[in-house]
Amino acid sequence: MVSLPEADHLLSRTEDSEYVGAIIAAWGARYLATSRDSARAEEAPRDAVIVRTGRSRYHTRILAGSHRLIADEPQSAGGTDMGPTPFGLLMAALGACTTITLRMYADRKEWPLEEIRVRLRHRSLPAQEAPASEHGVPKLDEISQTLELVGPLDAKQRQRLLEIAHRCPVHRALHSGVNLATELVERQDP
Repeated sequence: MVSLPEADHLLSRTEDSEYVGAIIAAWGARYLATSRDSARAEEAPRDAVIVRTGRSRYHTRILAGSHRLIADEPQSAGGTDMGPTPFGLLMAALGACTTITLRMYADRKEWPLEEIRVRLRHRSLPAQEAPASEHGVPKLDEISQTLELVGPLDAKQRQRLLEIAHRCPVHRALHSGVNLATELVERQDP
């Protein structure tokens, strides 16, 4: 029995609904088939990610090591909107890599960086607007990111952190291009 004396029956306050959701999730976890042991059995190798999409439209399960994620498409595209889109995940990877890289750098320099916020947007460019890559191939996708550096940093520190943001591994991989190899194999597991 849980009592929330200040909550209304619709749980319209965010903190109330999140609290109730956490309690229900904790209660339900013991009844779900995915126990810790079976979750470990389904881990992806450390250097790999396993992605599965079944018959439930675009709802996609992702295993990255011992971590589980969901990708989906919005309802307007025929999905169930149960997770970010693939481009949302790509932008999340870039944003996470950027903030982690900046955090590492600022910590090593002992700079007073309190928080890093990165906002990212993706858009597809019309072919006539797309800049050419070093190889002359048009870049038809654009990801823009804005950095907000919170803390009493001086102008030189802020400028240096902007430079460092372009050096995160995901940024460099996206900027230089990634070689993609795809092969078709027979089913490997049930």
